[in-house]
Amino acid sequence: MKRLRLSEKRAKILGIASDQIPLFCRTGCFGPPNSHKSALGPPPTELPYPCFLMQMRKENASHQVASLLKGLADELAEQGLIGDVRSRPLPDAEFEIPSCFHVAPYADKMLQALGGALSTVPQAANLTLDALYKHSFVSNPELEQVVVLTLTGRSAMRTAGSCLRDLLRPVSNTLHSLSGDSKVNGGFELLGLKWLPHLSRSQAKELTPYEVGDRHWQESIDCLVSSPALVCVLRRVDAFDALAAILTATKVRGSLLKENIDNLEKVMSPTPELAFRQAALCFTDKELISGNEAETVDVESIFSYMLLGPQPLLTVLVIKPSMWSNHLPKILRKLDLEHFRVVGLKLVTLDMERASLLTPHSIRQEPELVQSSIDSLISGPSVVLCLQRDNAVKKLLDLLGPEDPQKARSLNQFLWRGHWGTDLVHNGFYGSSCFANAVRDVRAFFPEGICCEESQMMKAEKIGSNAKDWLISLEFPPRRKLVKSVALTHLDSGAPSGNQQQDLLMPRALRQTMCVLLASPLIRRCHHPPYIEVLDQLGSCGFQVTGSRMSILDQLQAQHVAKLIAVDSISATCELLTSGPCLILALERDNGVCCFGPLLNSLDWEKLNLQDCLQHFIYPRTELQVERLLSCLFDTLAPHSVDRIVLQDCGPSPGTAPSLPQLQPATPSVAADPRNRQVGKAEAT
Repeated sequence: MKRLRLSEKRAKILGIASDQIPLFCRTGCFGPPNSHKSALGPPPTELPYPCFLMQMRKENASHQVASLLKGLADELAEQGLIGDVRSRPLPDAEFEIPSCFHVAPYADKMLQALGGALSTVPQAANLTLDALYKHSFVSNPELEQVVVLTLTGRSAMRTAGSCLRDLLRPVSNTLHSLSGDSKVNGGFELLGLKWLPHLSRSQAKELTPYEVGDRHWQESIDCLVSSPALVCVLRRVDAFDALAAILTATKVRGSLLKENIDNLEKVMSPTPELAFRQAALCFTDKELISGNEAETVDVESIFSYMLLGPQPLLTVLVIKPSMWSNHLPKILRKLDLEHFRVVGLKLVTLDMERASLLTPHSIRQEPELVQSSIDSLISGPSVVLCLQRDNAVKKLLDLLGPEDPQKARSLNQFLWRGHWGTDLVHNGFYGSSCFANAVRDVRAFFPEGICCEESQMMKAEKIGSNAKDWLISLEFPPRRKLVKSVALTHLDSGAPSGNQQQDLLMPRALRQTMCVLLASPLIRRCHHPPYIEVLDQLGSCGFQVTGSRMSILDQLQAQHVAKLIAVDSISATCELLTSGPCLILALERDNGVCCFGPLLNSLDWEKLNLQDCLQHFIYPRTELQVERLLSCLFDTLAPHSVDRIVLQDCGPSPGTAPSLPQLQPATPSVAADPRNRQVGKAEAT
């Protein structure tokens, strides 16, 4: 038996009909209905799973093909896999279960066209010991690990199917009740499978659980080389402990703890190094194939994965409107403690299309709840974070818990949706449910790219890496300008609360929007980055975030920003701004511009162990500088902001060179003049 990817040419050699080729070959595309019509939805993908090829022998075999196929179809139905198989072809294609199987009579020419004998193994000389000694193998139980399980002997061959079924499609409740161990839950991914008529002595020496010098060492090698073997390469989180627990719970003979030489029917690799050695003796790199949709199957090398460990993945977390304003620093601290790295951040007001993507799956069949969810998501701005770490998608989902907060609380009181959510509509957070959805979300919310080095995964999924800011324009006059709103605070927000009633007495003109850039030294620290504490301190000073995004500036853009705010040392400011990603903030507060500097100096940064953080703040000193900087760095602000950014038609006259005008003191607006406040109030009414 062998797992392999069939090309159209090989499929035709096997005699596979043309209407079956999309089921067997990578040229066939499958996906949910209308998935190709949605710009933000997942596009139809190529068939990621390899074919499973078996060479079998039986007397009068050709006359028993029909009953064999019927038995296989009945087994699929009994195991509840019919629906899963039917979802793979294109929606309009006619499909029957027997189409998943193809039987052909054996011929030497056909076997050679498929790559030769199915039990061929690599030469042992190709395994260089230098590659083993120069690497520290990954053994973090929180990440996916690769383990090798070898079944030997006639008895193990007869039960191999049920053994693999329990590992790949386990009955978790039964196993859990037998052992009482939560690790006994199967869920392994099959990477490689090969049947060998017998093991070589070099393979047996790597597989035996006994050390050289043990009294059973020689006997175990003789036992292993005298019988056929089925070698399985498996992967999952905490694979070594999980597989050992399953073997122990089901009382399988061949446990590594047994001292009987006859108990070698099922042997697992006890360490990552031995797993690598055993896999390298039985498989080539092309024969180890990942079939998990959460992996980039086109570029992944399993041996590289075993040597170097998993590459960081991306996921998207959306903090919903009712949640982020009061809890953003606390959420960022928790993400930092879980070793997530923020590589993208922005404050966005969702439209109907994007809000529909974030609707919980469990309510999508209930139109009223779907509409309530969309209304809640578009009611205000949301914070969108792009997060990076190993096994990022699963780790974030483990933190969030089930979509229903009540169910999350019943499982664990510390799950985020259970702690902060109230119901299915107001559960506080959205997290990408799988890797494919994470890629879709990153492309949808961060089309300009993210603030990190381009990884192999990003190249494969065509996710960009920022080299410069996509919004900053060097042209003059600027295309955007900042305008003041003349309405009163919370005037149109319905029945006001007590605080809002107090705000109603205060004209918007007393509130000001400040623009601040937090340079890279406050962002890029691996653990406990200072910008989280900075955001918390700014919130304690009464500042509200009305705009936020993370970006990278090139040299020309940094010089442009430095000139806009008339800094003393343009070169030093440019060096700060181009040293890495910056966090750009629009903050609103009463007298926010004139009070910003004194408020920063009044905070006890030394007590917070952030003595040097003030030199990494870049901000304007006058209202005119603020207006120019905001219109340069943002194209929109939160709907509740006292300011808004609009486009203006003021292109430069032909033949005139653009130049930056001299900074002038800001002219008071009509609404800001105390003599005209009553006029502004009347106009608002």
